[in-house]
Amino acid sequence: MKDEWKAFIDKLKIPVEFLHRDEFLRKLKSHPHNMMNANPIPAVFLAKGGKISLFITQNEINECKTLKDLMNLIPKKLVSVHP
Repeated sequence: MKDEWKAFIDKLKIPVEFLHRDEFLRKLKSHPHNMMNANPIPAVFLAKGGKISLFITQNEINECKTLKDLMNLIPKKLVSVHP
């Protein structure tokens, strides 16, 4: 993990967990009331109140041309769910 990315993640005020596709799908299966349509991946999901929801789509990630773009997108999106 790049130092810049690790420092960014460490500064977020929410817990962060990185999962491979198979790990994520297993986690969803163990919580059947949660969102089951996890495609397409890569994507960012938010767990809140026992529910998992799509937070940043694959298209939004792909629009980020640099790590800095992604690091700017995440706080903007967080404001909408954690005002």
